[in-house]
Amino acid sequence: MNNRQEPTEDAEERAKTFRTKAPLVGVMEPVIYPLTPEKVLSILDVIEDYGVISVDVDNAASILDDMLYSNAEKLQYARRILDNGNVDKAVLVVRDRGGVIVIKMENVVEIRVAIKDYSMLIEDFALNQG
Repeated sequence: MNNRQEPTEDAEERAKTFRTKAPLVGVMEPVIYPLTPEKVLSILDVIEDYGVISVDVDNAASILDDMLYSNAEKLQYARRILDNGNVDKAVLVVRDRGGVIVIKMENVVEIRVAIKDYSMLIEDFALNQG
């Protein structure tokens, strides 16, 4: 004989509310470090020293970025684009023990470089939270 009662609609609704309002354990809010165009160029010159995990270049005005496979090729392409364009916004985003440099240029190009040793980069370039 089973004495278990079926949950009422109220109980189910409270459970949904609890699940959506409960804080996620171990999830860190992102910390953003603004980068000047000059600083981001300096960082990209030595970015390999900080353990590049991945590089993603999205250029809406070109298909060349879709034909690049290695991180080295993508980084070389990103540096070439940066030399020829204007950086609108550049930031280092740190979240959950990961660091990603995000560069946006002229609403056409977005470059994302994930790095392993972001804490050393922050220290070496004296970056401050924004």
